[in-house]
Amino acid sequence: QFVQSLTFHNDKAYIVVNGANKIYVVDAETFKFENTIEGLSLPRFFLPLDDQTALVSQWGADGLTGSVAKIDLNTNTIIQTIPTGAGPDKMLRLPDGLVYVANSGGFGVDSTISVLNPADGIEISRILVGGKNPGSLALYILPGGQVLPYAHCRASFLDSSPKGWVGPLDGTPGFETAPYGDDLVAGPNRQSLFFSAGGSIWKVVYPAAPEKWIDQVAYGLACDPDNGELY
Repeated sequence: QFVQSLTFHNDKAYIVVNGANKIYVVDAETFKFENTIEGLSLPRFFLPLDDQTALVSQWGADGLTGSVAKIDLNTNTIIQTIPTGAGPDKMLRLPDGLVYVANSGGFGVDSTISVLNPADGIEISRILVGGKNPGSLALYILPGGQVLPYAHCRASFLDSSPKGWVGPLDGTPGFETAPYGDDLVAGPNRQSLFFSAGGSIWKVVYPAAPEKWIDQVAYGLACDPDNGELY
């Protein structure tokens, strides 16, 4: 058993324990145990939609048959399962309510982003990206206010010369990066993005190629939405 991710929502924290196929629900301040969400299959990340429901990405028992589970937060039970690509990982909710899911390939390879309508509980499309095994997503806002989702691909361990990739999901070409990076995150104004790869942290400003920002090895990244501090 191991903890995959942690998400705070309202007065609770949701601890996704991948190997145990469950989520522990605890008090956000004291971490006192309150409940569990069971019946999951290699769960990865938790995305609250509102006070009533949330989504959980899960790889499936074989690490390939991916899906997103819709959770009733009042009963802590699964109320729906939405099939996706292989190895769904981090999710991004857009202002219009659609949810983008990075299909990381799981124990294999995938190069798609699933677009879900959580209100209807369906996958409405899959977007093919220019790299392999997308693991994270972030929202960029253009100067005119248009929202533009970006994806970052880690690369495939099965390739002899693996390459990462980052780019917008508007059909324009993206850019190759060092392999095995992760954690694409947005700055507070969402007019810059950051990700880790190749022992450095990189900055992205649309439509330019990524530029090396800091020589710093990072296992994970997060950005404070208020003050812009990068952790």
